[in-house]
Amino acid sequence: MIKVLVACANGAGSSLLMKINVDKVLKKLGVPVQKIHHCSLSEGKSSASQYDVVFCPLNFITMFQYSIDKVLQL
Repeated sequence: MIKVLVACANGAGSSLLMKINVDKVLKKLGVPVQKIHHCSLSEGKSSASQYDVVFCPLNFITMFQYSIDKVLQL
């Protein structure tokens, strides 16, 4: 089972919508999910290493450089 983090600028509307869509897609693909958490980018940056998969807008991906360097990108 995987843990998924979904982060957007404020952690409110956009990340919640992204979380709902990620959940739908992962269920459709049969990916076992332990947890999906949505949050702001600042929270996501500090907690990204605790998750197996992180989703964020591409224009903010450099905020997660530390985690990117440690994991496989898809």
